[in-house]
Amino acid sequence: MALASALLWIGIIASGFATNIATLSVTLGVVHGIGSGTIYLLLQVFTMMYFDKYRGTALGIMSMGSALSGTVFSKLLEYLTGAYSLQYSLILLGALSMNISPLTHLLKIPPWYTPPKKKTKMTSKQTISTIYVTENNAENKSSSTESVERKHTNECIRDLKFLAFRPMFYLMLVSSAVTIFADYIFLSTYMDFAVDKGTSVSNAVWLTTCISVADMIGRICLPVIADRRYVRRSTLVVVNKFLMGIDMILAPQVTSYWMIAVLCSLITAHIGCGFILHDVLVAEYLGLERLSVVQGTIGLVKTPLVLGIPALIGLFRDEAGSYDNMYRLLGGLLIFICVFWVPVVWNEAKNQRQHKSPQNNGSLTTES
Repeated sequence: MALASALLWIGIIASGFATNIATLSVTLGVVHGIGSGTIYLLLQVFTMMYFDKYRGTALGIMSMGSALSGTVFSKLLEYLTGAYSLQYSLILLGALSMNISPLTHLLKIPPWYTPPKKKTKMTSKQTISTIYVTENNAENKSSSTESVERKHTNECIRDLKFLAFRPMFYLMLVSSAVTIFADYIFLSTYMDFAVDKGTSVSNAVWLTTCISVADMIGRICLPVIADRRYVRRSTLVVVNKFLMGIDMILAPQVTSYWMIAVLCSLITAHIGCGFILHDVLVAEYLGLERLSVVQGTIGLVKTPLVLGIPALIGLFRDEAGSYDNMYRLLGGLLIFICVFWVPVVWNEAKNQRQHKSPQNNGSLTTES
């Protein structure tokens, strides 16, 4: 994590010395991107290590840092650019980001968390290592290094094999990618969509405030419903995605500014809730230790989708003349994904009823 934090601020500082777009793409896009992406992923892992019952709420609160930073640091960068220049502003921003490195050392794996897969392997490994040391202590150093490298390679291959034969992996993969796809398209078009519906540009700008508040509500308040066990997380995912699809389909029908603001807020709240629930369910269904592998795979899947977004937006904007059918298409796609979640919800409800039935029968027998 220390290396990732270093890449984060090194990429920003190096961008201040970039002289062309190609260099800037490497420093800010690759170096800084790897560092910030790794930090964000590890923060998710640490958060879910420390919280079990309220994982959704904890992740929602953690993710608010990115939303608040977009408000604070955008104004800070604007001020620094006006006072100095863009190059010096990037250097100063990178210097501020250096504070992340010492903060990462405060994050420790909680003592109560032990990956069940690694626990068994460590015990057997220690036993073999002890026996081997008694035979030849000199050879043990080189062989232990090879053993560690082989261990990490085998674990990665084993995780990929495990995920390849899990239907939930593919469902989480597609469901997360569609949610990210809808989020990118909506955030890229909602202001133009509002202006097309007759909203003035000055009023359309205020939609950003509505969306920011709705995003906080969706990331923090909605996951509490599942954390408090009012509904299962899988059920909330289906309901959340279905309502988001309905909102997308209804969006082209509204014309008043306030209805547009309400629908945009609802869509954003559903998207924020979907992000949090998908991350929690990945750890719940596939294991917290495989979160990085799953997130990396989701990144590979979403890349061609994200690259195709400008062409899709241009197709509906230039050819059709509006975003109405694009929103209807997104709404239909979201509702279609819900169909694949229904068997999961039904199976979990069935297992829950079967689990409660023996307990009820036992209590009745005791009372009689």
